[in-house]
Amino acid sequence: MKTNHRIPYLFRVFFNKAIFRINNNPNTIFLSFDDGPYPEYTPAILELLDKFKAKASFFCLGKNVELYPTLFQSILKKGHTVGNHTHSHINGFKSSYKDYSEDVKKASKLIKSKLFRPPYGNISPIRYNKLLKDYKIVFWDVMPGDFTKGITSDQLTANMIKHIKSGSIVVLHDQNIGKQHLLPALNNILQYYSGLGYNFCDLTNC
Repeated sequence: MKTNHRIPYLFRVFFNKAIFRINNNPNTIFLSFDDGPYPEYTPAILELLDKFKAKASFFCLGKNVELYPTLFQSILKKGHTVGNHTHSHINGFKSSYKDYSEDVKKASKLIKSKLFRPPYGNISPIRYNKLLKDYKIVFWDVMPGDFTKGITSDQLTANMIKHIKSGSIVVLHDQNIGKQHLLPALNNILQYYSGLGYNFCDLTNC
């Protein structure tokens, strides 16, 4: 089972103005959640974050913000950061430049943020350079695979502990694909690293 879906080194070279990790914050971890908000899932994540006084970043889909505006506002009211993850989770390798641009713009009307994360991490150099004019593009250095079929909470916890370092940007998924294993693993990680003196921060000042 693949334990960490890493960004290839050459990807970091080509997209060297994007953010992959944050090295100037000692003993800090940056949790992020993609694809929400979802009413079946997001409230439980917010409750866990509150329990440990942790902040995180939510890269939301415009279509879900449309469906659940109150839930989206609750993310903001609790002091977390939001980012644009397109409107419909459009794939940058399987869509036209026009369709992709319009999807990002549609989401931006609902998600007022200068942070952007491309779905699947897929983005062409042309789109990347265009979006850099308006956004900070945020990737990750730890994607532990909460979406992996058959993964357990213990495996997910172990994956994160193995790869997380100070400054890591961790990608989890704020949708109904792994509720049974993600929430226990998230609790484990928050408890483990809080016990080591780490802080969990959002990406506001990245």
